[in-house]
Amino acid sequence: MNEAVWIIGILALLGVLVFTLSGSSNDPGGESIDEKFVPDSENDKKILVNGCSEPELNKILKQFESMYREAGEFVFEIQPEPAAPELTAVVFPGDIDPVLFAFLINYIHYPNDFDLEGRAICALGTYSLTPSQARYGTGTVAVYVPEPDEEYDQVYAHVLLGKTYVHSFTNNRWVEVSNQSMPAFVRDRLFGPCDHRKTS
Repeated sequence: MNEAVWIIGILALLGVLVFTLSGSSNDPGGESIDEKFVPDSENDKKILVNGCSEPELNKILKQFESMYREAGEFVFEIQPEPAAPELTAVVFPGDIDPVLFAFLINYIHYPNDFDLEGRAICALGTYSLTPSQARYGTGTVAVYVPEPDEEYDQVYAHVLLGKTYVHSFTNNRWVEVSNQSMPAFVRDRLFGPCDHRKTS
C-alpha cells in the first residue's frame, strides 16, 4: 500500500474514531461497536501477530498509541504465545475500546514506515462479546483483515457461534456478510490446519 493511500486511510480512521467516541452520532448504526463500553480489567482481548519481530511489533504499537492518544488511553503488553512460539501475543490489562481494537488490528497489517516487501504481517484479534453487544450474538468474536483486502480501512468480525460482519471504518458499522474472507493464518488459528470448512 503506497504512502498516499496510507495517509488517506489514517485521516479517515481518525475522523471516524473521534466522531464515534465523542458520542456525536444519532444513527444507531454509527455508534461505537460497543456504545456502552466500560473498561474491564478482567477482559480477554488478545491479538496474535505473525510476520514481525517483537521489537518491530513494539514499534508498531507505540506508533499507534501515539496516533490515537487523544481518542482513548490503553495499556498493552507483549507476551509470548506458549501454544505457538512463532507468534507474539498482545494483551490489554486495562482493556481497550472495541473500535480502537479493530483499528489496531488493521494498523498492524499496514504500519507506517515499515518495509514489508517480500513478507506480510498478519494479526488475529479475539475477545468475548459483552452483554451490550448481544445484538451481534454471544461468545467469542474473531477480528481480522479479510483476504483479499481492497479497501484497507476495514476488518471482518466473525462471531464463532454466529454470523460474520464487515466493520467498515468509513461508517463504523458492523454489516452482516455472507462470506468470511478468512485468511489461512486466521482459519488455522481458529479451527486448526486440518479443518476444511468453507470460509470464503
